[in-house]
Amino acid sequence: MPDKTIKSSSIKQLFQRINYQRHRHQLSNRYDSFKYLFMMLITTILIAIVLKCHTIVYNYLFGPFLMNIEQFQEYLKLYKTRNYSWTYSLFREDLIQIELGENQLENRNYQEQYYFNKLISSYKMVKQIKIKSTLYPNNLYVRLPAKHNFYFNKKITYKFHKFSIKTLRCIVKNLNSYEYQSWLEKSDYIKFINEKYLNNSFEFNELVITKCGIYIGYLYSSSSYTYYADDIVLNSSEPYLTEVLFYLILFGCSIILWLLLISLFYLCSYLFTLQIIKLQRYVDQSPFCLIKINSVTWINTDGIYYKHNESTRLIRWPGQSYHQWLHQKLIETNLNYKQTYEEQVRLGREEYERELEIHSREQHRIIEDKRYQTYLHEEEEYQRQVIFDFERIIYQTTSASPRFIAQFRMKQHHIVQQTITDDEEKCMICLEDFKLEQIYSVWPCLNKQKKEHIYHYECMLNALRSKNTCPLCRGSVEPSSTTSTLRDLLLF
Repeated sequence: MPDKTIKSSSIKQLFQRINYQRHRHQLSNRYDSFKYLFMMLITTILIAIVLKCHTIVYNYLFGPFLMNIEQFQEYLKLYKTRNYSWTYSLFREDLIQIELGENQLENRNYQEQYYFNKLISSYKMVKQIKIKSTLYPNNLYVRLPAKHNFYFNKKITYKFHKFSIKTLRCIVKNLNSYEYQSWLEKSDYIKFINEKYLNNSFEFNELVITKCGIYIGYLYSSSSYTYYADDIVLNSSEPYLTEVLFYLILFGCSIILWLLLISLFYLCSYLFTLQIIKLQRYVDQSPFCLIKINSVTWINTDGIYYKHNESTRLIRWPGQSYHQWLHQKLIETNLNYKQTYEEQVRLGREEYERELEIHSREQHRIIEDKRYQTYLHEEEEYQRQVIFDFERIIYQTTSASPRFIAQFRMKQHHIVQQTITDDEEKCMICLEDFKLEQIYSVWPCLNKQKKEHIYHYECMLNALRSKNTCPLCRGSVEPSSTTSTLRDLLLF
């Protein structure tokens, strides 16, 4: 029986290793597949950007973009200088719809283009003054479709609702309708024009486009059919996106979408396989073992501490969400653990309060030391200012030392109580009675009657700065070395 158990255990471990290796192999293959597909996706996107497919799609979906004369002037300046920002280059407005106004093209054809002896397009110069001044010495030509051009009969995607009321009136007038004179709303013009355009686009294109100056097209620079190399042509004789180019772009977008979906599939497969491998490791390397509940001494975020042969061991958690639950269960079920835990919490709280008190004392000491140094500096500076006082030198008066005065200012002074006012005590420096809530100080001397000599705080501070003796009993305190040294030098 033991032999069969050992044999079955070995076979199980063998299958586990094989399964683990298989998942590792799948992980490597899916990572490589994702890497190659993602590289192909990035390469395809870069090629599409270089070929400006994104600009073509943007103009095809959202164009044409309406421009009036002023906007078209700025557009021509930008087109002529080619000074595009990178954001504008990514989504450039190529397919435009402009309003040049009535009869803004010259009548004669500057150039004509034939196909199998049939006129398909002609070039007419724009005579609009603002446009000519913008492009001077160059010119703007409009390439118009001829009657034999299929584009002449095609319904162009005009956005009539964006035209000005002046242009709409011109369109209606050239369609031989004078009903517009009684119309008040712009919607009446748009409704009438749309009906006419849907019924007979050939007649509309023949009567309206050139006379009212409404054009849809894109700009290009060409010297083949114009006089100067930098002349600009507005091409309105052919569609912005041909059918062949449309299907090519559609095919390219399908490839990009396919690569994106396949890349996401392999990425998800890679992440899923990685989680399976982590789960297998977790199952194979379980951190738990059987221990007696009475041996548990502490539970925290690191794991379970327990006693084993006079030593403390740690079982670490496999995650971060088990310790609170187990800690609460042990408090409810095990009295020994509860007492140990409460004792450790108490000791920890006492240690924290002790450290907090030490820290508070240290902070108080630092603050008091800074305060003392400030007072000492103030008194030294004061004595340096009065060191050459003539009366002090003549009467040989010595003030208290800066150190003594600074210590005096640091002491906790007294507040006048009712007992002092009842005894009708006076400050013998200013000769005024003590009043309730005033601050007073005691001179550090002891007379024969064992009675303290008390003065107002400010009075005593000024007295110490003047002399180092009590005004009543002449009891002295620590003298200032600066005043004594100066007097000795002068007497010498």
